[in-house]
Amino acid sequence: MWEKFLAFLGLIEEDDEYEDEEDLRGSDWEERKRRVFQPAIGKAAVILVRGQTAVERKDELLEALRMGQMVILDLRAVDLEPGQGLLDFVCGAVYSTQGKVIRVAPGVFLATPHSRLLETWEERMTETEPAPGGEEEGACEA
Repeated sequence: MWEKFLAFLGLIEEDDEYEDEEDLRGSDWEERKRRVFQPAIGKAAVILVRGQTAVERKDELLEALRMGQMVILDLRAVDLEPGQGLLDFVCGAVYSTQGKVIRVAPGVFLATPHSRLLETWEERMTETEPAPGGEEEGACEA
């Protein structure tokens, strides 16, 4: 440290060993950048849950949403009351993470933990086209 200070003042010449250390720091930096920007291989980004399994594993669905994973709920084979209860539960969990739940098809819903993960593309209708009957835009908005 003292030698660096004296070299900075110009009182002594700087040793070459410091240059080698700086070169190593540069290569370490490149390695760090490569590791940070390389996508990690992890769990699936989207989880598909069908039928009664969705109702039975709702706590695991909540944890997946907290971990940033999207969940597709297929509730077509579930009775109305338990299915609505699960959908309400998921909507509450998604609301807490500022996400959205979108109805993809009758009985099929996509839950995203963060609204920035979901991009909506809408088809614009002209005045002469008949409006689709009774379709709603989303299941619940968070």
